[in-house]
Amino acid sequence: DEQTLMLYSGHPMGLFPSHKDAPRMVVTNGMVIPNYSSRDDYERMYACGVSQYGQMTAGSFCYIGPQGIVHGTTLTLLNAGRKYLGVEGLAGKLYVTAGLGGMSGAQPKAG
Repeated sequence: DEQTLMLYSGHPMGLFPSHKDAPRMVVTNGMVIPNYSSRDDYERMYACGVSQYGQMTAGSFCYIGPQGIVHGTTLTLLNAGRKYLGVEGLAGKLYVTAGLGGMSGAQPKAG
C-alpha cells in the first residue's frame, strides 16, 4: 500500500514510494514524435528498450490475456468483414487461421 510500480513500454522503470490512495501501477507506452521517427531512430530506441512496435502489443496490461486480445481481434475481424466482404456481421462465415497460439489463442476465440 505504500509503493507504485512505473512501467514504460512494458518495461519496469522503478518502484516509487506512494500512499494507500495512489495507483498501484502507472503504465505508459513509448511515443515517438515525427522528428525522431525514422527507421534508424526506432531501431536505436528499440535496442535501448524504450520503445516497441505498436500494434496489439502487451505494452499495457489491459491487452494481456483473453480480455484484451480477444476484444481487439474481434474488432479487427468485424472490420475486415465490413471492408472486404461488405457484411455487418460474420455469422455463417468460415474463418480459418494459423494463429492458434500466443496471446491466449485469441483468433479462434474471436472468430
